[in-house]
Amino acid sequence: MKSKQIIFYSTGSDIESILKFIEASFLLQYFEMGMFDHKPESCFSSIFQIPNFGNTTFGDWNRDRRLIILPQNQSLIIREIQQKTGGLKYAIDQLANPISAGIQLGGIYKNGILLAGTFGIIAENEFSNGLYNEFSSKIRKEFIRMGSFYVGDEAKEKLQSGWRLVTNEKSPKEFDLTLG
Repeated sequence: MKSKQIIFYSTGSDIESILKFIEASFLLQYFEMGMFDHKPESCFSSIFQIPNFGNTTFGDWNRDRRLIILPQNQSLIIREIQQKTGGLKYAIDQLANPISAGIQLGGIYKNGILLAGTFGIIAENEFSNGLYNEFSSKIRKEFIRMGSFYVGDEAKEKLQSGWRLVTNEKSPKEFDLTLG
């Protein structure tokens, strides 16, 4: 399997038109990724149904909400993981659903902190490649490249006004994205 990923900094308004274009081009469904104590049942037919779009609850992208994107006509496969201490956990991930993409929106954590987002695929197939190519093409056209990141207009304005653009707010400031 070959994975691809694009990393970006954006506010909700930076990325909104890109996501609307993607949703107009593909019939999609979204599920929260992760390990759960109970079998999750929530499905979103639009990314704009996700609570607090453009904001994040955590200042660390390792803890930020991640979504798996599937074609609307595909069933989600949930893996059951037997726990050593007994019981089951339920995993929603791309491993069991390779015809997919994963997105983590990042966004505003709190005043002065903007968390990075990612979009990626783990397998080469028509759906995943098509979705990745459309998303990454739009990001590359509409955002500016700064190092290995793509930065939306409003995110760049925030950076210029002194906001920290981070993958983890607790990291030293020398790991922040800078204008230099």
